[in-house]
Amino acid sequence: PGRRAATWKRKEEAMAHTDYARGPDDPMTARIESVVSRFRQLCSREAIAFEFEPDDSLGVDDSSVNGLPFLPEGEEIPLGEGGRQLTLLAQFDLARLPANHFLPRAGILQFWITCTREDGAYGKGSALHSPTDQETFRVRFFPDPARRSRPREEVQRLYHSDRSVSPVEAEAALRPRFTLTRDTPSPACLEFEPRFVSLWNELHPGEPLGSLDDLNTDEYDMYDHMVWEMLDASGHRLGGFPGFTQPDPREGREGRLEFDHLLLQLDTDEYINWGDCGAGDFLIPSENLRGADFSQIFYTWDCG
Repeated sequence: PGRRAATWKRKEEAMAHTDYARGPDDPMTARIESVVSRFRQLCSREAIAFEFEPDDSLGVDDSSVNGLPFLPEGEEIPLGEGGRQLTLLAQFDLARLPANHFLPRAGILQFWITCTREDGAYGKGSALHSPTDQETFRVRFFPDPARRSRPREEVQRLYHSDRSVSPVEAEAALRPRFTLTRDTPSPACLEFEPRFVSLWNELHPGEPLGSLDDLNTDEYDMYDHMVWEMLDASGHRLGGFPGFTQPDPREGREGRLEFDHLLLQLDTDEYINWGDCGAGDFLIPSENLRGADFSQIFYTWDCG
């Protein structure tokens, strides 16, 4: 990811011109595998992974990406800069998700972003953008499972957002196929290093670490890369931890770790592309998520 990937590439190129190699019985590899296994046991949380298939038959109350919104009477399409409609990025019917312990059991959860040519950056290109103000993006939750949307035909007539620059490249709506799983912090997020280093030092007090980079004791060591690969944070999911491709955007922000729970990550795949193969993330404070309060959201996207 970013500068880190460039460092790994230089190491790999240098190793190709040397006789350097770690054998299959390398004791450091075994130690890393053991610590990562224990780290997963201690630090993982429930998540829902999903993949897509195009499906233009999706209704306004179905889970979808690039679909039509659930829009009850009395509700309007949310507006962004200049009073223009935001674009529905994703919508989830929570009652039809795999049973889980982190999302409300029912309701419709929506994610809206700016996709205008003037913005040009999925909501981050506007002077109004803040990752937490919900001016150029919006998360909406309709909790009442008995509430009904306007008919599809009426929603089609009312919904006419500008999708000139969208991370979704597919023409069709996308139906998600869900799988309940568990997710573990990766080196991509701030939560990872203090927990991993503490656990390593507890299990290997004779070889203490100050940071993940300290695993590398030789010029050509790539043990940090090994940990990144073992804790791969890519993929689409609800819940878990974010998988940033650049340094964690919460770093250096006051109250940054309030937003400690991933709500939604949409990654790059054959249908979606955030810039140059990046990912979009919506984070929420765990306390808010437990209370089904979606008013406090941190939205960001980045790419390599």
